[in-house]
Amino acid sequence: MKVAFFLCIMLFFFRGSMVFSELLILSPQEMLARAEIIVAGEVQELRLNQDPPVFVLQVDKTYRGSTASPWLVLPLPEMPGPEARDQTAKVAPVKGARMLLLLVLDDAERLLPVADLNWAVFLTEGAATSLFFGASTSEWREEDYLAAFNGFLSEAGARPADGEPMPPATARERSPINSLRALPLLLAGLFLLAFVLSRKIRKLPGGKSGNRPNLRG
Repeated sequence: MKVAFFLCIMLFFFRGSMVFSELLILSPQEMLARAEIIVAGEVQELRLNQDPPVFVLQVDKTYRGSTASPWLVLPLPEMPGPEARDQTAKVAPVKGARMLLLLVLDDAERLLPVADLNWAVFLTEGAATSLFFGASTSEWREEDYLAAFNGFLSEAGARPADGEPMPPATARERSPINSLRALPLLLAGLFLLAFVLSRKIRKLPGGKSGNRPNLRG
């Protein structure tokens, strides 16, 4: 794949230890509140043979903030042992998978995950279905993160994106107050029409008010 620009995300899945106490783990609500950039996209390429192994995601939906390029290169977790590459391949997302990412910017304007875990989630038909390289803790479970992310996606889908105008209201969505505001104009128009017609009727020849049928026997 020929890509003109890549935006590399420098991150560390482990900071020298697997102990959760040394990792930054946030609640689902705090992750959504802290995320400066929230985007969704499709996995386009896996690069398992390079060091470190990475995968390439093409952003096609932006919910918050913006990225300098639609292409993001994200490192994969490096597994220990003689079969590290095979183990890494097992946790890598498959090509064509859709993902939602929660990111922040550091002082050097580099993109970083909002937390060490649970910052990326797989999407199926627009809904969050499972965490990418996520983990449950004693306080929050995977289903808690999925519920929070799906709530965010549902709310984001109900409102226009930043800079997009609100769609015009349909007949059912229009407020009845707007109809009441137009009532005085409607009554004034009817009054003017009745006044014009009455003057025309008075000007008929012979002073008659039109050709009325003779009801006398």
